[in-house]
Amino acid sequence: MGLIILIVIAAGVVLYFFLPKGEKAKVAPAEEFTDPRYSTAPTGINLIQKAQDEGKLDLETALIYKIKFLFNDPTLPKEYSTPNAPFEDNGALAEVSENWDKLSAKTKEALKPYFLRPDNPESFIRKS
Repeated sequence: MGLIILIVIAAGVVLYFFLPKGEKAKVAPAEEFTDPRYSTAPTGINLIQKAQDEGKLDLETALIYKIKFLFNDPTLPKEYSTPNAPFEDNGALAEVSENWDKLSAKTKEALKPYFLRPDNPESFIRKS
């Protein structure tokens, strides 16, 4: 039993002298994060919503643009394209679903490729 106690004490002494002493982990300041995914700048979704709120875009166009932004569609107008992406879809997919019955046939047709299974030849993912 005495041998076990002696081994535990020896291990404690070794750990005490050879492990770093209480230094705080160095964390980079927020301005050092350059990955656009961590940006606090508005995303394309935010810019599209703002334009809709200001009356520059109607509901149908805004929904199409939001989905194009989420799918990184190169046909999205450049003024709504940003390098930083939202962590979530900001409700854009639910907004399409909630308004589906109100949308024109033309808008439904424009949105259809984004909602098809990727293995469907007509899906946006398959074509891109």
